[in-house]
Formats: sequence, structure tokens, C-alpha cells
Amino acid sequence: MSTGIAEVVTPEEMAENFHFLDVILETKVMQLAHQYLVSRNLTSASERGFRQHLYDIWFQLYSRGGRGRDSSGFEHVFVGETKRGKEIMGLHNWVQFYLQEKHNHIDYKGFVARRDKNKVCIWLVYRRKEAAHCNDDIPVDP
Repeated sequence: MSTGIAEVVTPEEMAENFHFLDVILETKVMQLAHQYLVSRNLTSASERGFRQHLYDIWFQLYSRGGRGRDSSGFEHVFVGETKRGKEIMGLHNWVQFYLQEKHNHIDYKGFVARRDKNKVCIWLVYRRKEAAHCNDDIPVDP
């Protein structure tokens, strides 16, 4: 996905998103996450309210480039996106990174630098363009 280009969410995509939420909300880890967030007054105590809260923060579109709603939190973190088709943004999910590399969409060229304790930069080829990709969200277990 590329930022700067407004997206339209179809009814089919919305149904897929809610189905995904229904499936993950059955898992123990998401039930524990719900309990924790409720204990901190950060989400609704009802399962339906929590589901809607997750939908809003993960799938509601927002503007990243000032040209309409062109991004979602889920897309940015788990899928990755490009800024006007050039700069790589997001892609904080190492499983997705692995899958993209496995399908020859990304070619990892190596570690570039550690800018601070939370920022790692790597060199890669993405869609036939070489780029440095710095990730300041080092994944951790919940």
C-alpha cells in the first residue's frame, strides 16, 4: 500500500476485518489483553465494545500524507506501506518481512546501524529499489 492515495474500504474488506477480530478475540492472549486494558480503564469491559475499539484503532483509515484517508494502523504495522511508492514505512512485523523475502519481494542486504537502543536500520531491496529501512519499534512479547 502507498500513502498519499486515498483508500476505500469495501463492505467485503470490512467483513474480513471483523471476521479476523472475531477469530483473534477467541484466543487466550487477546482475552488477557482485554482484561488488562479493562483493569486500566483503557477499553470497554464488554467484548463487543472491545471488538469495536480494536477495529477503530487498527482498521479505521486516517490521513498520513494530507491527501485523504490513506492508511490504517494494522496496514502500517503488519503489512507495511510505502510513502508515495518510494520510502518504506511500517512493516514492523518480522513474520511479514520473512514472507515478503521468501516470495522475493524484499531482499535483505544486511544490518546498517543501531541508532539508539530502540532503533535498528537495515539495508534492503524492495520492489527493485534499494533503501534503508529504520525501525524504531523493536517487537517485544506482550
